[in-house]
Amino acid sequence: MPPREDPVRDFLSNADKIMREARLVVEALPNTELFAAERSLRQLRGIHVVLANMDDPWLSQSEIDGLIDAVIHTGASLENYLDSPHPPHNIGTHTENNGVERRMIARWGEAHRSYLRGRSTQNIRMERNWRDVRKDTLEFFREIFMYLVDINLLDMENPIHRVCLFVVFQPRIQKSLDETIASWNLHKLRTAGNKSPHAIFQLSREKAINRGYWTGDPGDPLSTASDPHYGQDPDAPLPPAEELQTDPTAADYTEYPDVAAEREAGVVINDDDEVSECREILSGMDFLSDDGNWGIDLYCTAVMRITEHFMG
Repeated sequence: MPPREDPVRDFLSNADKIMREARLVVEALPNTELFAAERSLRQLRGIHVVLANMDDPWLSQSEIDGLIDAVIHTGASLENYLDSPHPPHNIGTHTENNGVERRMIARWGEAHRSYLRGRSTQNIRMERNWRDVRKDTLEFFREIFMYLVDINLLDMENPIHRVCLFVVFQPRIQKSLDETIASWNLHKLRTAGNKSPHAIFQLSREKAINRGYWTGDPGDPLSTASDPHYGQDPDAPLPPAEELQTDPTAADYTEYPDVAAEREAGVVINDDDEVSECREILSGMDFLSDDGNWGIDLYCTAVMRITEHFMG
């Protein structure tokens, strides 16, 4: 038989997720987007209404009142923020895509709308996707790590803690990212006739094969595409000098003599040898198994086993 639905439990579970997200918004104040604060406040008000009218035999009135107090307390911070004046956003602050915009417009023309101006995390499609990935996929793990720090189970200055954190949670994070990729590739795009990205690729591939221009060529080799001037036309006219002044500099390709120098510069936290050794010691552990505690118990077990191996 399928499990019985429990609307109260489902509501409380969703309410807990909304509360955790609202607290993150509050913690980020005043460096947060207005729409994020407004959305969280609307959701909290909805939760308040439901709780105020809830009549469930498994919840005492004191428990309901405690939940309402938590909602009111979080909502008050958001209301105070939204009631205060806010300076206008400086749309021109983020200039990392100026060069991309110029080249895309030169190639396709302005009518193609291949580049959207405005706040980058909302209007540049890839950056908007990165924001969604963090919120829907990675934020869960960030909260776990912060919780481990708060209860003194994670010290990033401790090499055993660092390497165990990576070994245990890296496959879990990768699994979550893989699920996000699969979900994205299969979701419907309203602007593409409700076809999914996967369907769009397959249809365009089939069309290219049928018309004879599908070569199977994956593109330029990595050595060519890695050139810092890759894709630039030396004969193209230069952009205005005032725009060049605000363009970002090239990426930092500094090479370091050894792992110690990389660690000192903050480039690396765990080197490959440390990770390989830790995985060998913990070879019998299934890091994707459900420990009933979001991977925290697996992490603690790994720390104890590695500590015993080196200190025991």
